[in-house]
Formats: sequence, C-alpha cells, structure tokens
Amino acid sequence: MIDQLPDNLKHWVLISDALKRPETVRFTASAEECAEIAKLYSLPDVTAFSFEIEVEAWRKQGLRLKGDLKAEVIQSCVVTLEPVPGTIREEMDICFLPEGASRGRQVEASGKEIMIDPEAEDPPEILTGNRLDVATPAFEHFALALNPYPRLEGAHLPDTEDEDEDDGRESPFAALKGLQGQLKS
Repeated sequence: MIDQLPDNLKHWVLISDALKRPETVRFTASAEECAEIAKLYSLPDVTAFSFEIEVEAWRKQGLRLKGDLKAEVIQSCVVTLEPVPGTIREEMDICFLPEGASRGRQVEASGKEIMIDPEAEDPPEILTGNRLDVATPAFEHFALALNPYPRLEGAHLPDTEDEDEDDGRESPFAALKGLQGQLKS
C-alpha cells in the first residue's frame, strides 16, 4: 500500500464549486503514469488505468463521489512468480461530510458490546480544507481490488509427501508417526 499519492497523480476539486454544480473528473494514465502506479503498488506492470468520477453535492454540505475505475495489471503468480494478467473493474460510491457535520446516529461504547452490521452503508468520510483529491479514493479502491494471491491457471505447489518419496529421504514426521503407535498401546 502507499502512504501518500504523488502530486502528479492527484486530481483536486474545489469543494465550494462541487457543492454548486456537479463535476466529472476523468483520468486516463499515460504509459509513464502506469509505470509509476506499478512501482507504487510493487506490481510488475500496469498496462492501463483510468477512472471517471462524478462529484456532486450530498446532504447540503457534503460531497458524493460516484464513478468507475478500470485497470489492466500484471501481477506475479504466488506459486511460480510468472506474470499473471488481471482486469479490475470497480464501482465507487463514497460520501464525505465536513468535520463538524452530523453523521447520523452515533453508537456509544460505554463498556458495552457494539453491534456492527457489515451490510450497512459505510459512514461518510471527513472533508477537511477547501478542496478534495478525487484520485486518492480511486487508488484506494484499486489497491483493495488487486488479487492478493494471483495464481496462473493450473499452477500448484508440489505435494511435499511426493517430494520426500522421490528423493529417497524419510519424512521428519515418520518418527512421530511411529511414536503415535506406541502412545496408543
């Protein structure tokens, strides 16, 4: 993951302008930007990356980002380390409210159990300052959409029991298996 997005990949929107009228932010990464994205996420390659996000007013003082993210990536197979192509298609829908705004019903944790509904709508993010970087949430969605264990079709780890038999060595667990029989008697 990245701590902070480089300035050349950020796309700022003035909050006051977006509250007055919706804005659409479109970004298609150049070859150099794709290489930078691949480096940021420790990927062998990113061959395409783009997003289109509609920014509109939400609850009078907040903003809503709704859009699509598309990417074509190359990851390393967790078994063979060979390249694994992947396609990412993500829909985004994120709401933001200013720091002091009411966020709806609050749950107090006074030593009691807190019930969280995983299917419930996410709480709004916090807006700070007078502008919002629309690219950062897009890159967060990208990071979460990456396959954590990319694997080539048909790639599998060798069976360790077969390896032990093939090279003629006895498994270190064979001695334990003999002890197991003695314990039962």
